[in-house]
Formats: sequence, C-alpha cells, structure tokens
Amino acid sequence: MLKLKIHIFILYFIIITAFAYIVAQWLPQSKAKNKNTITASDNGNLFLDIYPELVIPNTGKTVEEQLNILDINNNKISIKKLASKQPLLVFRYSQYDCHLCIDQVLNKLQTFFASNEHHVCMIIDGMSPRDFRIKYKDLGLKIQPYFIEEQNLGLSLENKNLPFLFVLSPDPLRVDKIFIPFKEYPNQTDAYLKNVKSILND
Repeated sequence: MLKLKIHIFILYFIIITAFAYIVAQWLPQSKAKNKNTITASDNGNLFLDIYPELVIPNTGKTVEEQLNILDINNNKISIKKLASKQPLLVFRYSQYDCHLCIDQVLNKLQTFFASNEHHVCMIIDGMSPRDFRIKYKDLGLKIQPYFIEEQNLGLSLENKNLPFLFVLSPDPLRVDKIFIPFKEYPNQTDAYLKNVKSILND
C-alpha cells in the first residue's frame, strides 16, 4: 500500500512538473506575439493618422529646381539635374531616423534595382559625405547618395522620424508616389518597389 502511494505521488509530481514547464515555455511566446501585434497595429494607426496630414499635401508638390545638394564628393549640384530627363526614385531619410528601417529599405533597393541603380538615389540630412562613406564602407552601395546641406526639399513629411520613398518627376520637378515603409510590413515595401520599378523601366 505504501509503495502504491509513493508511485502515485511520483506520478503527480511528474505531471505537475511537466505542466509547469509547458506553461513556462508558452508564456514568453505569447507575450512576444502580443507585443508584435501591438506594434503592427500601432504602425497601421500611425499611417492612417499621418496620411491626410503629411502624405496627401505633399503628393504632386513641386520642388525648388535651384535647390543645391551635395554629391558624395562634396560637389554642389542642383536637384534638378537628378531627374532632368526621366523620373527617379528617391529614398529620403535623416541620420536620426530608425536605423533598422533605413537598413531594411537600403537592402531592398539594392536587390530590386541591381544593375539599374541609375533609377534610384538617396537624399540624406544630418550626415556629411565623409560620415556616409565611413558608415557604409562595407556595404558596397552602388546607389548614389546626395546630402542636404542647408535647405530641405520643402516637404512637411521631412524631419518627422519617418524615412520615406517618392518618385521625383521632371517638368516640373515634383514629388509623386509617396510611400512610407514600415519594417513590420516588408511585403508592402516589396509591392511598392515592384510597381515603381515597372514605371521607371517604361
């Protein structure tokens, strides 16, 4: 009788230990899943909030053609020269924006526009050409960077900690097809780049 009680006790102990282990493994995954869901939802709400205020007013907005920017060699050029003959995809960001977001977009641009890097460029503020060369020396970027020296492009979407993409169209020089990439939605960025690439290749 004593042996039977001992066996029952051991069996209960094993069951309770196994249950505790399963709960311990499940809880962190559940919390992480909920955290990711909240992050994605927050980004969706953020986009809906900023779209009427920042995206719509800047769509079709003209850019000052005599605005000077710096190339990678510190030479001043007018922004008009970037898209003087055909539209150009621009990745506009600041050094102070989300680094993970920037790196994700840069990797996608290199993939989507491999051998067609002349269709896309970067316009960056808060960073000098020298700083850029040091930061990205191991990345092997073939996409041309340009740097805001003093004056922004005149878009209210700038300096909002939101890297964004747009098509710079000529005659007149204007901003079209604005897109704000979120790292939690990489497939949406892929779809945007695929569509823009087809337009630029026409």
